[in-house]
Amino acid sequence: MLPEIRAFYEARKNEADGVAKATIETALPLSEAQLGQLIAALERRFGKRIEVSVADNPALVGGARITVGDTVIDGSVRGKLTVMAQALSA
Repeated sequence: MLPEIRAFYEARKNEADGVAKATIETALPLSEAQLGQLIAALERRFGKRIEVSVADNPALVGGARITVGDTVIDGSVRGKLTVMAQALSA
């Protein structure tokens, strides 16, 4: 039960401090300048300080997928192809 208590505590602390955690998956590594611009844009959008973890995911083909809490921003080529395939099959 301790991991669940810790996760709950961290979520409440981050909420009180105005912090949101984001996961950024990219097909190619981001430069420091690109990462800084992306973090600044996320902070403006969510109105919170953003703490990020970055991961390379070549399966995305291109672009990025960003997860902040329950919100997923999928700007990846794979995501766009999936949406297009669903639209064409409907």
